[in-house]
Amino acid sequence: MRVGLGLDRLQVDSDRWGGTTLEGGRALGERLHLGARQGLEGGDPRAVFGPRLAPQVRFESDVGAGDVGAGAAFELEY
Repeated sequence: MRVGLGLDRLQVDSDRWGGTTLEGGRALGERLHLGARQGLEGGDPRAVFGPRLAPQVRFESDVGAGDVGAGAAFELEY
């Protein structure tokens, strides 16, 4: 499905309020990602931009209607 949509990344996650989100995006380079995130319960979609700082550390910023967010995440894939 991910390849059929032309996406490098497709994930289902939870937001900070416990709601479910769907995010899809593409790599713009080895360490740069651009995508969109939408809550499944509704709400405005958000643009997501994030460079990977190290193999398991990424910075992420997002922009939505009327607000901007930023944060850092540690990922462990197994």
